[in-house]
Amino acid sequence: IDKYGLKALAGLIRMENNNQTKVAIGFDLNKLNDLSDLGPGQKLSSKFRSPWLETTRSDVIPAYKLPKEIIELNRKKRYFLPPVATRMNKLNEDTLFYLFYTKPKDVLQEFSYRELHGKGWRFHKELKVFLIRDPTARVLEQTAEGMRTVFIFFDFQSWIRVKKEFVVYYNDL
Repeated sequence: IDKYGLKALAGLIRMENNNQTKVAIGFDLNKLNDLSDLGPGQKLSSKFRSPWLETTRSDVIPAYKLPKEIIELNRKKRYFLPPVATRMNKLNEDTLFYLFYTKPKDVLQEFSYRELHGKGWRFHKELKVFLIRDPTARVLEQTAEGMRTVFIFFDFQSWIRVKKEFVVYYNDL
């Protein structure tokens, strides 16, 4: 019990055990790396990346070398990959759903939505899921506001497609 009481605290303050002192009281970051030249408006992260990192950011040398051909293509602005938007039509639906749900507020989310929309998938605003009309099912009821038929819903939580008879109102899409 003494090791957690006031007697132990007195020893900690006197710095009898250096390792315990560093954990309990803290450690001066200036001693870890030469940060004395850190300006008043300069952030610590610009000079000091981590206490466990052996080198500074400027000392890091990549462990790979780009082939000369790629460097030359980039220098001449002849990129070897076409823009992402032109390659989206080659992706399957699962990949497009993955991009849509894992890249929020990203250009890939928008491109994947456009491609899914082009393949017939519609995003239901209220249910927050994609759905598509089952091409093998007949329309059971249709009005100016919507239709009742069998739809295929994409369940993004279990990553499966589920068929259901459903009434869709066009203003919800």
